[in-house]
Amino acid sequence: MAKDRRKIEKKRRKEAAKAKQARSYASAKKREAERPKVTVDPTCGDAVLVKRVCEAAARVPLVESQGCPADIAAFFTRLMRDGLEETCKHIRVQAALNCDHGREVTNAPAIQFNAAAAYVGQRILDELPEVYHKHLLPNYYFYPRFTPTGAIVRFGFLNSVKRDTGWGHYSRHKPTVRINGADWIACFSEHAIERVVERSSFEEPITYAHYMNCANYFEGCVNFEPVAMASGQPALRLFMTDGLYGNAARYEEYLKAIAGIDDVNQLPSTPAYVLGYCPVDCKGRFAKAITMLYPGYDGTPEDKLVRTSGISWMDRQRLLEMAKDNKTVRVIIEGRHEAIRWYHSHGVPQVVSLGKNLFRWGSPKT
Repeated sequence: MAKDRRKIEKKRRKEAAKAKQARSYASAKKREAERPKVTVDPTCGDAVLVKRVCEAAARVPLVESQGCPADIAAFFTRLMRDGLEETCKHIRVQAALNCDHGREVTNAPAIQFNAAAAYVGQRILDELPEVYHKHLLPNYYFYPRFTPTGAIVRFGFLNSVKRDTGWGHYSRHKPTVRINGADWIACFSEHAIERVVERSSFEEPITYAHYMNCANYFEGCVNFEPVAMASGQPALRLFMTDGLYGNAARYEEYLKAIAGIDDVNQLPSTPAYVLGYCPVDCKGRFAKAITMLYPGYDGTPEDKLVRTSGISWMDRQRLLEMAKDNKTVRVIIEGRHEAIRWYHSHGVPQVVSLGKNLFRWGSPKT
């Protein structure tokens, strides 16, 4: 009798332990389902890159207890709980309580979304081999988008066209420029895109956030100004604004140093600064940018201004020497504003009000 009771008790304990384990597993599975996560859509991605991104994405933490920054974790928690629309409303309300300008309130959701996307993108990029860091645009670009369960990573960049000089990449908006009496679709070589990325960065090393802003620039920019280089070769003058929700403090610092603008929010329209010049090769329907030159590089309007001005030989040589490295990050971090400021005040403006939209977002009109 006692032996039977011991068997029954042993069986009961075993079943209780099994039930407890099942409840623990179910609870853990429920918590995992409720936790935001990063998934990957492999469509349009290179097979090797997709595999590496999937491995890295699985390790991106989106909750604070696993190492995610508190503000980013709070964003994803609210996104899962309230959805995208309500999250936008909440961010605007919080911005209205803390900001002085309506533009800052309007931009607040996009800034927060960009910060969250940049966090996810950087965590993934940090785990990829160096080749992807150097050539993320245009060949290996991936970008996070938000879903009810967290974020999904997708692949792809611009439309592409095969030219006799290699591939050209252009926006779905097919922005046109008028050169020599004809309209051409602006497109960019791989080299030109990589030079824009390198030469427009406010920081070193280049971060995923900057790659993302550059991708948005090429995808959304619809206004390029046609100009002629000193040799007569047609070129595109590229402008940049803070409309991409990047490093606003650096942008404002640049405008103040070059044009003396103290408060961008007090201006009737967002000013743009000259990013550089892209000499183009016009064939078929496309004006293909070959490279991108800093303001002041040999053959640019700024270079012509310096060479034809009435300044002393010593001043001319100093300005020409400074023009060899007018990389934005150098101008900002090292305070090398003199040459850019000189161009601006002597006839080739570097900060302008365009009087038209530089970007167009959403699907193109059909």
